[in-house]
Amino acid sequence: MTAQPTIRMTLPLCAAVLLAVGSFTAVQADSGEKPATVEIAQAYLDAYLAQNVELLREMYAPEVVFTDRTSLGIANITAPYHYEGKDEVLGFIELLGEAVLGARYELDRVFEASGEVVFIGHAVFTLDGDSGPVEYRSAVVTIVSVRGGLVTEHRDYADYKGMESTQK
Repeated sequence: MTAQPTIRMTLPLCAAVLLAVGSFTAVQADSGEKPATVEIAQAYLDAYLAQNVELLREMYAPEVVFTDRTSLGIANITAPYHYEGKDEVLGFIELLGEAVLGARYELDRVFEASGEVVFIGHAVFTLDGDSGPVEYRSAVVTIVSVRGGLVTEHRDYADYKGMESTQK
């Protein structure tokens, strides 16, 4: 039985505004190098968290899909997220940037298989509440597909019903 490579990562906190970039690193213990798909997916997730639309425009394949199948039937929590094509996805990202004051991922694990990079952890995001900013935390799995050096799909699976406010 072959031991799986250990993945270590850090995730410095993003600033409270969307222009801050969340960053993290994953190190593959046996080779000291990350597959190119992991590096591309990490850079993509940083740009996504920062809502850097210009960088995302360069990273997306023309036929990119952004979907969250767990959002399809959750009334009063979120609209169903499913967007196809670079322009439609970027339009959604811009709208998201208007609603979200800040976002970061707290990652427990990152791994790559067959061009699919899987991020497992929690999404932490800040929204404007009635009495000021409110931070929420939700378990999430994000899968980023990379083909030919471009992001072809972003899939989120979030625990919307288990989402909690981190404010006491």
